[in-house]
Amino acid sequence: MNAGATTPENDEFQCQARRAGRVVNWLLRVVFIVFVGLVLCFAGLAFAQASLPWLGIPVSLVGVCILFYALWWGFVGRFRLLTCPVCGVRGAISKDEWAYLFHCPACGRIADTGVGARRVGDYSP
Repeated sequence: MNAGATTPENDEFQCQARRAGRVVNWLLRVVFIVFVGLVLCFAGLAFAQASLPWLGIPVSLVGVCILFYALWWGFVGRFRLLTCPVCGVRGAISKDEWAYLFHCPACGRIADTGVGARRVGDYSP
């Protein structure tokens, strides 16, 4: 991207590229969230079995909500982050030598995701 090309579309694409950087380690994130949800579900069941249903039921419900969020994010949320804001086509993440880049195959824009080192010519804040 040029340093002089600061149109609203380019700014919006840069913002979406930063958001798309969360998709780089999506599997690790989903596994961790599922683990936390399962721990809360089992802790809630243990509290309910220990004659503390007033604590066990809400903890179990929070665990189930976290599990549903993990499934939603794994199947829907990460694809929303990969959608190009300019043309609406699903973009992709590619790995440069030191950084991950978000690019759209339809409009040809490329932006830094902020994951890894910056590109040499990209000095925008």
